[in-house]
Amino acid sequence: MVVERACPICGRRARALCAACVRALVPAGLIVAPLDVDEVVALYDYDPQVRRLVLAAKNGGRRDLLRALGSSIALRARSDGLIKDLHVVTWVPASRSGAQRRGYEQGRVLARAASRQLGVPSRRLLVRRRAEAQSMRSRHERLVGPDLRCPLKVSGRVLVVDDVVTTGASIAAAARALRAAGADEVVVVAVSASQKVSLALRRGAN
Repeated sequence: MVVERACPICGRRARALCAACVRALVPAGLIVAPLDVDEVVALYDYDPQVRRLVLAAKNGGRRDLLRALGSSIALRARSDGLIKDLHVVTWVPASRSGAQRRGYEQGRVLARAASRQLGVPSRRLLVRRRAEAQSMRSRHERLVGPDLRCPLKVSGRVLVVDDVVTTGASIAAAARALRAAGADEVVVVAVSASQKVSLALRRGAN
């Protein structure tokens, strides 16, 4: 049975997002990959409509939206040729307090949906050394990125999924940790990206 809920953008009844709102979303432009990331792409620009979508999926209990977006991430990864020699799908871990408050990790839901579509396993590879969320840190700390490590040995190409790329600091930190654990390549597909992200990366904010 198909369960319809409110589209988070327009409020119309839909399975996840209504078709009209999907057509109206603005595709993300070119993103300059930070150091240690081989390629990074995003589905949409982080405009007010996409912000509403991401917040509903992230904080509104809408795992149905996350699963739909995870499937879209898989399609984008496949169409951009990012799945060649792909070994595993992982995600940037949420802070412990954020995951406990929501009852789930948005990145894990995205990764599992993407991995099912791609036929590639998803695994929790990254952990935070410190528990605070990026939003609770100073601007300088946010630009440095979260303190991540990968306690497992990895190899080959790793796909990291994320909900929003802003400065690029989080994905850069993820890539450094994965490469230190043995990854040959790290590629990123995000739901959305800030229009300022490429400028920030060019200025060395990663």
